[in-house]
Amino acid sequence: MALVMPFELYYSDLERLGSGELADLARLLGVEPGEGLDVVRRAMASVNRLWSRRCIRLSIGKECIVSYKYSLEPRDYLRRPVLAAARGAVVRHYRGGGVRQLAMPFAKFFNYRECRECSRIPSNDFIATEKLDGTLIVAYRDPDTGELLLSTRGSLHRPPVARNPYAERFLASVERLGLRWELEGIVREDSTVMFELVNTACPASRCLGKELEAPPGDPRWRVFFIAARRHDTMEISYESSSSAFPRPRRIEVGSVKELVRIANSLGGEGLVVLFPGENYLGFPWWNYMLKMKNKQYVFKSLLGAAEIDEATRRSMYRRIARLVASGRIDDVAPLLEGTVFADFAARYREEYRRLVEAYTVLAEKLRALIARHGAEKTRNYLRHNLAMKSLADDMEQILENPEAAASRTVREKLLAKGGPEALLNALKRYRRRIETIINEISRF
Repeated sequence: MALVMPFELYYSDLERLGSGELADLARLLGVEPGEGLDVVRRAMASVNRLWSRRCIRLSIGKECIVSYKYSLEPRDYLRRPVLAAARGAVVRHYRGGGVRQLAMPFAKFFNYRECRECSRIPSNDFIATEKLDGTLIVAYRDPDTGELLLSTRGSLHRPPVARNPYAERFLASVERLGLRWELEGIVREDSTVMFELVNTACPASRCLGKELEAPPGDPRWRVFFIAARRHDTMEISYESSSSAFPRPRRIEVGSVKELVRIANSLGGEGLVVLFPGENYLGFPWWNYMLKMKNKQYVFKSLLGAAEIDEATRRSMYRRIARLVASGRIDDVAPLLEGTVFADFAARYREEYRRLVEAYTVLAEKLRALIARHGAEKTRNYLRHNLAMKSLADDMEQILENPEAAASRTVREKLLAKGGPEALLNALKRYRRRIETIINEISRF
């Protein structure tokens, strides 16, 4: 029996589905098979609220690309697997009611250690490639005409009805390099082929549209063959029949542990790791892959986003505070120079240093108190007389490592949402509280 692609089944006439097909659809929607048609319909309605479709009209019907409306958590994809297939999938709806999925790029995959369920290491049998910092170009064939079609994850390219500026730059680069015939040969009717369009002067994730200032045909644009997905088995392959298109670097190492180290030493975005033959939750189209990102790259990307996005800007202040408290701010401090965050980082760093000093003095006072009254009496004094239950519970940690105790307090209690002044004031108030406790202890 031919393998049903996720959205072909999803858009089928539910009344006509056999029991096996309905059970498959139930699994895609996160519903127990056998719950019945009404339960499946409600689950579909719930899922439909999470994505949007951008469609163009055709003489034979309409063509749509699926994308998410909201940021989702790993558990959302694991609970409702059809969501993993959504972003960038292209579906054609025919006037007579038929549906055909034309393209399905990489299904959602996760960052290493993003969650326990989504980033296990099944084996040391993997293929690791450099993760390029560009825009994914999806190439496929029109099943009715054989025409080569292109899209990105969020937009179709069907001139003159719909123009995608990234697709236009991709085609211009292919023509400039003399690779049009190679492109036609790679993209077959039975597959979705993925390329990366890279602007060598302006990384896509950090320039936020500025990379489009380079016009089509500009030599700053480069194209790379990434992978192909067969529609009959849904397997991902990094091989192609063409050797003319450049490809991302392969990383040959023996273990995932080595990959983590290499990802942080690369100058680019990091790595993509494919585990051949493995998939998520038994779905053949959900190939088991992991992203291993370069930490400095992630930080640079967030800095770029923070220039235009208020929510990202506010979250950056919390991220910087967390880096200060975890002792990792030196890794990214040079990246902050000349940004709006540089002054905050310096002020927060100084205030945090004063908190660590206060914790160090507190540890000395507690040791003296324990020497005079014993550990249990000291703990009771903190808990009842000073109403510092949390401090009493953490007394051993404070004594053992005052700096670690200060770090934990900041990361767990003092990073509530708020702007830079709110974060600084929370740190100051807590430091003054510790200093007050030190004075109280000195009189006990």
